[in-house]
Amino acid sequence: MYKEFLNQLKLNGSFSIYDVTKIQHDQVNRPHWGDPDLYKEYPLKGVFDGIEISNLQLKTFLNNCL
Repeated sequence: MYKEFLNQLKLNGSFSIYDVTKIQHDQVNRPHWGDPDLYKEYPLKGVFDGIEISNLQLKTFLNNCL
């Protein structure tokens, strides 16, 4: 899903992305996210495997001029 997320950003057409491996971001893998033995605070009910993406930096092709 992670690679597909990056590919969909590229395919969207609103962002200047030529190589998905060059997208600047921080990634934290969260296996068993929500397990009460591993995480004290958790906003969802249930245990999931997930990826936390932060500091995502994208350049847009959007024209803000009217």
